[in-house]
Amino acid sequence: LTGEVILDGRPVGEATVAQLSREIGVVFQNPRTQLLNVRVEDEVGFGPRNLGLTPEEVERRVTWALAAVGLEHVRDRTTAALSGGERQRLAIAAVLAMGPRVLLLDEPMASLDVDGTRAVIETVRRLNRDDGVTVVIVEHRLGPAAAIAGRTVLLEDGAVVADGPTDEVLGRRDLVRRLGLRRPADDAQVDWRELVEPAPP
Repeated sequence: LTGEVILDGRPVGEATVAQLSREIGVVFQNPRTQLLNVRVEDEVGFGPRNLGLTPEEVERRVTWALAAVGLEHVRDRTTAALSGGERQRLAIAAVLAMGPRVLLLDEPMASLDVDGTRAVIETVRRLNRDDGVTVVIVEHRLGPAAAIAGRTVLLEDGAVVADGPTDEVLGRRDLVRRLGLRRPADDAQVDWRELVEPAPP
């Protein structure tokens, strides 16, 4: 592998894992590989406790993170009792409680149904819009991602072949087709933009 990753003008290789864990949060494709605790509340508080924060600060972060992903109502449940979409949002909440400025999501909607996907989309939109969290999504399903992404980067064999506003990039039909991707407008099953941004009555 060659090249480097830059965060705020600084190569990430110059930072320690502890430093990066406070700035960048990663959510895996399958939340089951990421959830460690039996109870929802304990899962979200796990990271902040390991940062050595006071109980009061841990409590504040748990409450905020659960509210940010819309899971306040399941705080006392077990993680096993959650749906797929709820588990994915719980994984996001657990990472958010660490206070990252950048959130990396690896195909977060790959195994979710329409309701679960919509919940994750709305969560990501709110985090970006209201809380100023930079969100990077790696996704093959263009519909859900295009509903919220302001910028889209397409890769081919590890190289960037398109980078710009989502509508412009996905408007390059020949390129999208060559890469084997389906444009959201070509997917008649679900209009994700309509789900996330309902048309006024």
